[in-house]
Formats: sequence, C-alpha cells, structure tokens
Amino acid sequence: MTTITQGGGSGLNNSSTEQNTGYDVSYQLRRANVIDIILNPDDDGYSQETIGMIEYRYLNEKNSETRKAKPINSNIRLYPVKSEQVLIVEFGEESYYFLPLNRSGYINNNALTGVTEEESKDKNCADTSPVAKSSKENGLSLGDYFKSNRNISALMPYEGDLIFQGRFGNNIRMGSNPIDETNMPNIKIGNITEESTDFDIVEESLDYDNCIWITTDETLFFEEKSIPINGDGDTKIKSNTEDDWKGRQIVIFSDRIILQSKENEIIGYSNLGIHWACNKNFSVDTDDKVIINSSNNIETTTDNEAIFISEQETKIQSLKTRIGKLDADEPLVCGNLHQKILEEMLDILVKHIHPTGTGPSGPMTTATQLGQLKSKFNDTLSDDNFTTKANS
Repeated sequence: MTTITQGGGSGLNNSSTEQNTGYDVSYQLRRANVIDIILNPDDDGYSQETIGMIEYRYLNEKNSETRKAKPINSNIRLYPVKSEQVLIVEFGEESYYFLPLNRSGYINNNALTGVTEEESKDKNCADTSPVAKSSKENGLSLGDYFKSNRNISALMPYEGDLIFQGRFGNNIRMGSNPIDETNMPNIKIGNITEESTDFDIVEESLDYDNCIWITTDETLFFEEKSIPINGDGDTKIKSNTEDDWKGRQIVIFSDRIILQSKENEIIGYSNLGIHWACNKNFSVDTDDKVIINSSNNIETTTDNEAIFISEQETKIQSLKTRIGKLDADEPLVCGNLHQKILEEMLDILVKHIHPTGTGPSGPMTTATQLGQLKSKFNDTLSDDNFTTKANS
C-alpha cells in the first residue's frame, strides 16, 4: 500500500497509514488486477461516462467482490488489458486508475498469469507470476480479440528523449540527432512492423518503417525505390549522397501515400524545384483544364513514342515552331497559298500560245489533262491540320 500526502505533508511513501494534521489529505494507492474493461457499445454498462472503466480486484483479496474504476485522465489514456495491474486511488466513492504497471518491460502488454478473475479466487495473485506469452495461455485471456505479442520491439532511447510507444509497434519519438550531438529537435512518428524473435531494442528506419520524420539537422539515408530524378543545371538531384538529404526536412515513407482534399485545393510551394519520379505511369486526371505556366522553357523528353490525343481541336501558338529537330531550318509549306500559286501556273500553261514560223500555235494539247490536275489540288490539303504564314 502506498500513501500520497497532499497539503502540508509531502512525498510518496509505502506506509499503510498516514496521520493527517491541519489540512493534510492522504490518498492511498493500491495495486489491483484488471478483470475486465468497458470499451465499446457491445460491452455491458457502456456509456460516455464509462468508456475505459475497468472491473478490478485488489491484490491479496481472495474471493472479494470486484470493483470498478475510471481512467485518472480523460485526455490521455492507455487502456489496460485483462490481467494487467494498475494503481487505484479512491476519491470519496469514486475510484480511478493510473496507467498499467510496467511489471515486465514488454511493450505489448504486462499481463501476469494467475491473476484472472477465476484464478484470483483461488490464488494469492503473487507478483512472481510469469508474463503472458499468448492471448490464451493456461486459460488466460487478455481480451476478446487482443493477442499478446512479446516480440514487439522497444525503441532505442537516447539522452533527453520523450518516447510514446503503443502496444503494437506504433511510436512517437521527440528527440534530437544523437550522431552529431547538436541537440536540435527531431520528431519521428512511425509503425515498426518488423518483429524480432524475442524482445529487442531497435531504431527507426526509413527503408522498413511506415513513418513521418520531422528533422532539423539530421542527414537522412535511404534506398530510392524509383528511377533517378533527372534535373537540369541547378535543379539536378544527385543520388543518395551525404550532401543530399540534410537540414530541416519532413519526409513521409510508406507502401502507399494518399492525399485527399475534400473541400478545397491541394497547394504546394517550393523555393527551388518540385520533382517527381516513378517506375510506372504518371497520370493527371481532371474534369477541367490542365494549365502549365512557365517563365522559361517547357521540355518533354521520352525514349519512346510521344502520343497526344484530343477529342476536339489541338492548338499550338508559338513565335516559331520547329518540327523534326530542335535546329530544323526548312520552312513548312502553307497549303492554301501553295495551291493558289500552282493553280495560277497551270492557268498560264493552259492559255499559253507561242509563235511559230507559220504563225501562232494553237492551245496546248494537254490543256484538258492540266485542268483535271488542277481540280485535284484540294485533295492535297489536310482537313485537320493548319499553319500560318507568319505569327503576328
């Protein structure tokens, strides 16, 4: 039994009694075994006020009636599982419990065998009971679906770290960069899914964890999963070297990343470039326009075919348009103007009469064929593709 003294007294001691003098108030902390817990609407007694309420029995109280206690804090809660131990404090007629006791150092659970409701009626609930190895071992049940897993690893701690670790390998570390010893703040959020064969201490990994890192001065190393990013000049992104990924950064690593804006835009700004690289398709779909504005060049490069399909008109406006090669210097023919000149040439040929020794010649014998050829000029003009003589 532990007694906390408030008011004129001070401290935490293990005496079973405490003399109250003046305005001193004593609160006793007693260890208890968790028998059951209310978590969802399927549990008996569920309500807003009873979420997280446990049914418990004090240690060494054989065959006693079970009691109920609420979480001591309504904002930060670690819900115990069956057979874990908690500290109970009573305020009047209300009982409250603190976080589960760290009896074993395991991350997943600290349940002890031999302290279930049925067993506690016949046993002394000794502290030496072994840690639960599975959700049902020797009749021990930790919950309706909770499965014990002793292989959930603990994070490697560094000086000054504040670490939150969930039971299932989900972690938040508020620390610094221990390698460079700069004491600059870093926040690392992640799910560590790689399990060891037994309890182990691990560090976060960008290559293996689903994670979000917010770093200040840490240099990051990771395996790039896509083709290299090919920038140009100042926008060139080098391979994963020591000079690349350092400074103030936010990185997100996962098997899939989904961004969705339910009401408004997704907006991104960058002082330098914005780069994307992928091993498969890069697609953009919209029910409205696709607009690209640049104060410099716009370049598109492919090692294969370039296909552009439009269900309506395709319009290209430029001061000069070069097709074939970047330095192409042969001008395109303007179809209508070219047809007009050819038609005028044919008209002159058809009407041509030249002098001879016996007088002017008659019309050309091929005038009829030339007239038929003239009528086919329209067939040489495209119905879909057009250009201009000059861009004004």
